Amino acid sequence: MWLREVLDERCPGFLENADRTAEGSGSTRPLHFCLEDWIEHKVFGSAKRDNWFNAVAYYAIRDPRYQRAEVCWAECVRKWKRAKPIRYPAFQEWKNMTAHCDSTAHLLAGERKWNSSSKCVDPDHLADGLAPHRLGGVCLLGSAGTGRRICVTG
Repeated sequence: MWLREVLDERCPGFLENADRTAEGSGSTRPLHFCLEDWIEHKVFGSAKRDNWFNAVAYYAIRDPRYQRAEVCWAECVRKWKRAKPIRYPAFQEWKNMTAHCDSTAHLLAGERKWNSSSKCVDPDHLADGLAPHRLGGVCLLGSAGTGRRICVTG
């Protein structure tokens, strides 16, 4: 089975652990939830042990890459419920698909407008500590410690 091969390659030990857990508990928990647990334990284990995993998740879901992946996933589920694809995309294909999704598609209109202002700023500035601030109805971008502010929406 192709999925077993992919999971064995990318997530060594996951299937064996999932099989043992399911046998021991009599659980029929969906495989994707078991995979989420495995990832949290294996990839983010130290963050969970040190109690800062929630902070990682808090900021991760606000990242446009995560938001694009979420939109892409929802679109795929919707399409594939209507018609199962002949083959599912390889990871790199799916990753490329996410790059073309609108990261604001799941946001409310007001949030979408506020979020779109960040696209007007050079990503290098954001990487250098430029952070969004809200003041009334105006979105400001400010560089920490410099006192500089740039109004990007009104």
